[in-house]
Amino acid sequence: KESVGAKMETNTNDTYPKKGFFSKLDNFWYHYKWHTLIALFFIMIIAVGMFQMCSKEKYDIFILYAGEDDFDRTKSDGDIYSDYESARVNLTKVIKDYDGNGTKSVMLRDLFLLTPEQVTEANKTEGAEVNELLLKENKSTFLDTIRYSDYYLCILSKEVYLEYKTIDGVDIFEDLSDIPKNSLTRMLDDCAVYLNSTKFAELTPFDSLPDDTVIVLRKINALTKKMDKEDAERHYGRAKETLEKRINYGL
Repeated sequence: KESVGAKMETNTNDTYPKKGFFSKLDNFWYHYKWHTLIALFFIMIIAVGMFQMCSKEKYDIFILYAGEDDFDRTKSDGDIYSDYESARVNLTKVIKDYDGNGTKSVMLRDLFLLTPEQVTEANKTEGAEVNELLLKENKSTFLDTIRYSDYYLCILSKEVYLEYKTIDGVDIFEDLSDIPKNSLTRMLDDCAVYLNSTKFAELTPFDSLPDDTVIVLRKINALTKKMDKEDAERHYGRAKETLEKRINYGL
């Protein structure tokens, strides 16, 4: 009897499967395990991407500097800001809160860039060592930036401006003859305003840039118009308005 009872008990457990939620879950996992894992993987990637987009700082305007200087990221003793941070803070004095989020924010890209003539001259100086690789990388970045990016307002050394004013026979910068000016405004030519002819040049770290540094406005090229005309015109408009404010700052 005991053996029969044990046999019956064993058969009962083996014969009748578990029912309910966990049984269905086991069945689902058995058939769709890899489908589920792949789906969860892509959901995680999308979630991380969305988080990064939401947490990423939004900028009201994009401004480019290129020349023989760059802005130090290191704070000196007693300073509240580094030169780079000071540049961004002071630039907010001449921009609007274009996106209406309550904060004025500037994306400033600064590139150490020398013309071939400047490199030759620098190499003549005893003990000087020009980082040719860095210059090559910065030149590539600069060319991409002034051709295809949202950086329409540019602060350039005189040498860089004259070197890249025309690329492949195409004029890169806008004629500023009709831009509102004041009695202090001096221009290198129709497209370039001397930075030091504006009171904005008295602010840190712009006061330490060479006297022949210029402010220019990049044109919207045909390719950019074709890709996203509305976006290009929006950023161009912001750059032009900011340029006018910089020229007449403090007056």
